[in-house]
Order: sequence, then structure tokens, then C-alpha cells
Amino acid sequence: MNPLPEDHLDVLFVSEDADLAEMYRMKLELDGYLVRTVRQDEDWPVEGWRPDIAYLDVDDGQGMGVRGHRRLRADSTMYDVPAVILSRLGPGELAERGFLPGPQDYLVAISEPFQLTPAIDRLSQGLAIPAAARE
Repeated sequence: MNPLPEDHLDVLFVSEDADLAEMYRMKLELDGYLVRTVRQDEDWPVEGWRPDIAYLDVDDGQGMGVRGHRRLRADSTMYDVPAVILSRLGPGELAERGFLPGPQDYLVAISEPFQLTPAIDRLSQGLAIPAAARE
């Protein structure tokens, strides 16, 4: 991994889904971000740390992503941090379950539950095998 510049961006990624969290962590770190992953309440960063952006996997409108969102918005130092909300549900369905994104939140739809291993398998099946490797 490349050393991070002094002006790197800090990302908070909240998800119970280990595969989804790992995929985002790898991609964001390759892009030069410092990623802190929270998979359970005990993993929440120490008081005083402020991310530049947060990714919250609220999936079905429950779980760690929703608790993380509430915690983020209730913290006086982090209430205004922009958040990317990842969910399989639309805004109406999330509202029915009690999750209401705010003005600093950007909802991104996930089309299916994410699994890293099948995604890698699908990708590698689509890659051409170099001629030298076939011989």
C-alpha cells in the first residue's frame, strides 16, 4: 500500500457485511483514503476523531448501519459529515422501517446482497487468458 499523504481523507465505513466492507476498504485505500471499518458497536472510533465522509450499509433498514447513522448524526462533532447510504431498499421502503436519510445523506442502491468470492469468480471468468499461460 502507498504511504498516505498528510492531507489524506478519512473514511468511516459501517457494515456488518464483511465482504462488502472489505471490497470498499480495498478500493478506497487504493484511491488514497484511510478507511476505518466498523462492524459492531465496540469498533466505533474514539471520541474526537472525525471522518471526512462516511459509508453506511443500512441494507434492509436495520442493523449496524442504522445504529451507526444514528450515532453519527447524534455526535456534535460528526453530525454534518456527508454519508453515502448503501441499501437494497428505496427511500419509501426505508422510511416505512423508520430510517429517514437527512440532507447530508446520499442514498445508493445495491442491487443484490454482495459476496466477494462470487464477484471475483465472475470477474476472472470474463478475463482473457494470455497466450503464454495457455501453452
